[in-house]
Amino acid sequence: MYALKSWSDLIPVSVPPRRINPLEEDILVVDREVINRMEAGRKVRQLFDIHYRDLLAAAHPINRMTAEASNDLVQLIPSFVIFREDSVLSFKRTRKTPEQRLHDSYSIVFGGHLQFEDSPALFAHIDDEVERFLFRELHEELAFDPPLLRSRYSGVLHLEGTAFERQHAGVVFAVELAVGTKVNSLEPGYHSTLQFLPWDTITSSLVMADRWSAACILHMQEG
Repeated sequence: MYALKSWSDLIPVSVPPRRINPLEEDILVVDREVINRMEAGRKVRQLFDIHYRDLLAAAHPINRMTAEASNDLVQLIPSFVIFREDSVLSFKRTRKTPEQRLHDSYSIVFGGHLQFEDSPALFAHIDDEVERFLFRELHEELAFDPPLLRSRYSGVLHLEGTAFERQHAGVVFAVELAVGTKVNSLEPGYHSTLQFLPWDTITSSLVMADRWSAACILHMQEG
């Protein structure tokens, strides 16, 4: 919310400027042995039936570079699949993306690391406050006009095929937009070619080469 500075009856709040992918930030991670116990017997189709509240309760902050170098930590990534009618939003990653392996790849999964400094620790028992925390990354990446219509939590995505996949777990939400909603990238240096792809032809698109995208697509098609 915004107000005029001259309104003396309001309390000013200073919001620190956003840093794009700062490698020195503190992010939220879960110890591998902990998330492995949580996942045991909880896999439903492609995702794990673990509530995000339980995942955050087990999380702790650590320097991002330290997390990237450790195989004993799993980094939490809020992940969003965005639908508008019978289509899903996709994008192409640019060469400015920090992870070189992702350059020029296509995806339908938006999101990024959870920064510890934004954590709603005092309101961790209130789902609306926690989801506002989780959705912050989405609203830093994309602008919606009109705003999001609704969202649904899908589960935790944690693949084991590569070291990178073992080090990251997606907290996946399916997001629905109203008919005619316009979407603009707030990070054009990292996103290019924003476009909606027909859901009924998604499995023949380039996004299927992205393993996270493919897992989310298969999970939602099988549901």
